[in-house]
Amino acid sequence: MSSPTIYHNNLILMKKLLPLLLFLWSFQLVLAQDRPKQSDLQKQLRESRPDTGRINALLGLAEFQITKHGSYKTDLDSAAAYIHDAEQLNLTVRSAEATGYIIMEQSSLARESGDKKTGQMLIQKAIQQLSGTGNKLLQAKAYLKLADYYDYSSPVEYPKKVTYTENAANLFKAGGYLEQAAFCDRNLAEIMSDEDNGFRKLNESLAIYNAIHYKRLQGVYDLFAAHYREKSDYETALKYDLKALITEESLHDHDGTLAEIENHIGMTYSRLHDLPNQIRFYKMGLATARSIGDVNSTIILTLNLAYSYLTAKQPSVAESYLASVSKNDLSHTDPRIMGQYHIFELEGYNMLKQYAKAKQAALNLLQIIRTGAFGIQNEISAYEEIIKYYLESGQYAEAKKYLLQSDTDVKKENSPIDIQEANGYWFRLDTAVHDYKSAVHRMLVKQEILDSMNKVNNSNEIKKLQIQFDTKENEQQIAFLKRSSLLEAQNLQQAYIVKDYTIGGIILLLFLAGLLYRQNLHKQKNNKVISTKNVLLQQLLDEKEWLLKEVHHRVKNNLHTVICLLESQAAYLENDALKAIENSQHRIYAMSLIHQKLYQSDDVKTIDMDVYLKEFTQYLEDSFGNPPNIKLQSEIEPIKLGVAQAIPVGLIINEAVTNSYKYAFPGNREGIIKVTLHQSENLIELIVSDDGIGMAIVDNTDEAGSLGMELIKGLARDLNGQLKLDGKNGASLRILFEVNLLYKVISNQKLPVLT
Repeated sequence: MSSPTIYHNNLILMKKLLPLLLFLWSFQLVLAQDRPKQSDLQKQLRESRPDTGRINALLGLAEFQITKHGSYKTDLDSAAAYIHDAEQLNLTVRSAEATGYIIMEQSSLARESGDKKTGQMLIQKAIQQLSGTGNKLLQAKAYLKLADYYDYSSPVEYPKKVTYTENAANLFKAGGYLEQAAFCDRNLAEIMSDEDNGFRKLNESLAIYNAIHYKRLQGVYDLFAAHYREKSDYETALKYDLKALITEESLHDHDGTLAEIENHIGMTYSRLHDLPNQIRFYKMGLATARSIGDVNSTIILTLNLAYSYLTAKQPSVAESYLASVSKNDLSHTDPRIMGQYHIFELEGYNMLKQYAKAKQAALNLLQIIRTGAFGIQNEISAYEEIIKYYLESGQYAEAKKYLLQSDTDVKKENSPIDIQEANGYWFRLDTAVHDYKSAVHRMLVKQEILDSMNKVNNSNEIKKLQIQFDTKENEQQIAFLKRSSLLEAQNLQQAYIVKDYTIGGIILLLFLAGLLYRQNLHKQKNNKVISTKNVLLQQLLDEKEWLLKEVHHRVKNNLHTVICLLESQAAYLENDALKAIENSQHRIYAMSLIHQKLYQSDDVKTIDMDVYLKEFTQYLEDSFGNPPNIKLQSEIEPIKLGVAQAIPVGLIINEAVTNSYKYAFPGNREGIIKVTLHQSENLIELIVSDDGIGMAIVDNTDEAGSLGMELIKGLARDLNGQLKLDGKNGASLRILFEVNLLYKVISNQKLPVLT
């Protein structure tokens, strides 16, 4: 799951998570309405007479047994007995409404027992029976149950689901059942494909709930959070997630809703790339789901935890979670959920290089793909893991076979992310079979797509800057008009004064005005010449800046291609050769990131070290799998350095931090690696230290040091710096060097200063 850039990594993460998360929402956000408690229904049954009141109590108890979480056969048998008693009693009462209600509960029982076809036929019959009774409450409930038979993700079934839910909402509103009407609006908000209409329905639902002082708003807050997640406003989504959690916790009557909310909070943290909180809330949700026997939520949360640990590069932990899922429970779940299980299972085996187990997981995935129930985006994700397995296990003919099959789905989906990923796998295959001409072509196509996606982002930034420029220009025009109005007022006042002057004074003023006019014409000519020269100078400066940025961009792309080639070669290397390749990747990435920052910045001469080192240290931490026993801390002051000094600093930090990760903390020993960059006047102090097992001090004249140590010494000499190493109480590297004063920062502009 590694990738050459953070931007690329985020795209792949969202692409792989999207099929699972969309499916989770499809059945988790429909939260049950408040239902009468079983004890209240039993009391009503005991106190009722043998009339429609007793029939309603019997059918209410039946519905309770059918819809409660973790229903077992005994619960369904109890529901069947209650329905039978109601049916027998209605032979005497002969109520048309009761007949429709009985058929409606028979439909629910058939569906829960696994006979959806009979259930759907019975609910349609119930609607026909109730349509002539005038009982809007029962009619609305029947339409709501009928809507539940249709899948909103299906283009064919979606219109029917919306129509039946709207019928239910209108009947609830007409009968004055506002709580149930708000519930329908909430469901419509979830299923509507038009986001604006869906958000409007959600606000209407909240308005009704507030009007009737309804307290159980966790489901509404949950949907608000889902809306803002779709809008990529994760901070607002998290705010509503936590409101849903607080509301649910305050009610003290938890059901499956709590597990769903905790799952959704984990999803939001995953979008925020906060892995510790993501895992924490998934674990909380899993514990809740298990405590109430909610099988579906248990499987889903287990899969989310497995994926989280795969993201953290801990495949063994992920596989232990997947192994905890009951194969019997998994076989009764949706094919898409089962497919995601096998995708994560195969990904874990690929990471662990357990190819015998990976083979069976790949065969399981292929079997699900052949059913056609997996969905095209899920199929693409599945093919990626299958192809990766065959590539890494050296079965290149099979890899090519499934690459060709995957290409069919990729062309249908026509997603730039999928296309560039497919070209990446073709590049690996072509490299492995020594078809270098095709490999280079695939890499160029992949890079072209990545550059295109970057251009889209850059275009959006340009539009944003253009809006800011237009706003500023309008403000300047307004200020100019104000000054013009003020000048006109002054001229008018002067005209009144001139009126009172003598003819001689008027002639004198006209003479002076003539001189001023002549001088103004001369000044305008001079200003025009100066303006023309300024425009030419600015064009030359802009062209120079653009050319420099283009050079840095091309250098970054070339280094990026080298990283990709090294990464592909690493798949076929082991031991010392593999370590050497990985070390080279880190060093090249340190230089590539500097050129990337230069072409993305308005200033192409210096690097903001606090921004650069923050991203680079995060890359190093990710590349070593974010080990939980090691914390990487940094204290970087806002210092600007030229390229000649920034590259040695980045490479020194790479060597020192890499050395600490590899050797300072054996046996999963806990510790801290700290990077500090501090400036005092013209001197800069760089310190990289850890509190590990320490190291033998390498004397500055030692010729037999490691390559990493020799690099550090050579780079320190390039900086004209003083190098000091300390192996007591951990390892410490300290370099003191002077800032290159060729450029000095003055008013946010770099001007040449003589030294």
